[in-house]
Amino acid sequence: VQFPEFGLMSLGVMFTMFTAGIDLSVVAIANVTGICAALTLRATLTGPATASSMGMAVLIALGVALVVGVVCGLINGILVSILKIPPILATLGTLELFGGVALVLTEGKPVSGLPPAFSTAKVVGLVPIPLVVFLVCAAVAGFIVACTSFGRTILMLGTNDTAARFSGLKVNSLLIRTYVLSGVMAAMAGVVMLANYNSAKADYGTSYTLL
Repeated sequence: VQFPEFGLMSLGVMFTMFTAGIDLSVVAIANVTGICAALTLRATLTGPATASSMGMAVLIALGVALVVGVVCGLINGILVSILKIPPILATLGTLELFGGVALVLTEGKPVSGLPPAFSTAKVVGLVPIPLVVFLVCAAVAGFIVACTSFGRTILMLGTNDTAARFSGLKVNSLLIRTYVLSGVMAAMAGVVMLANYNSAKADYGTSYTLL
């Protein structure tokens, strides 16, 4: 129940490390996406929480979280690839930026009041949904690295940036897509954190950054 959120963030950081970079902002992205998902859930679930309304609200909240994760990852990717800011500095800055956005959205208070069913769902009454989410994302990440040209090219990029450029690789595009992918993984972690705690806050998981 507890480790999938950390594992999902690690998958995102893994992709950026393949390109010889790093993403220190995954915790802040997870928090801001979790907050956006929580606010969306509260806004859409105005009446009695039936199975159909709950399912639709969860899908909408998940969509919002993924969009926010993509936007955050895109910002990181542009800073690293277009503006040529070293990844550790760029993502350290966006860690504070996204954390500040989360504080503004919540005014420093937790966003709670979500339906209990959102945090207690299990597959066949036994396997927690967060673990299933992690396993699916880990399988997708493994497939991307092992079986796609994108996975092979980011490994080449991380091994030798100069050779990658002379080989004709579109380095800027690769970096942007890598950081967007990291943002998506962090967004999934934010949704998992929201489900685990049944609330969202700007400073959840702060100890995960150095870990």
